[in-house]
Amino acid sequence: MKRVILCAGQVYYDLEAGRAERKLENDVAIVRVEQLYPFPYDELRAELAKYPNAKSVVWAQEEPKKTRARSTKSATAWKTLSAKAKNCLMPAVRAAHRQPSAI
Repeated sequence: MKRVILCAGQVYYDLEAGRAERKLENDVAIVRVEQLYPFPYDELRAELAKYPNAKSVVWAQEEPKKTRARSTKSATAWKTLSAKAKNCLMPAVRAAHRQPSAI
C-alpha cells in the first residue's frame, strides 16, 4: 500500500467507490475510525502497522476543516495523532477536506 486514508462516518463509502473506480485497491487502504473520543490511538497505531510501506497517511473528511472530526474540540487529538505518527516512524498525517462554502 502506498497510501492509507483514515476517515470517519459515511465518507468511507465515497472513498471506497472512488478507489474501486480508479482501480487503486492495491495502492490505497481505507481505515474507518469510528470512535473519535476518546481517540483510539493504540488501535490506530496497530492498524497502521499493517501498512509499513505506506508513503502517506491522510485524514479525509467531507466537512470543511473547522467542523466535525477536525473541529477545535479535536485539535488536541489531531496534534497528538500527528506527534504519535512521528514517534511510530509513520509518515506525517495530513488532512483532506472540502473547502468551506462561500457566503
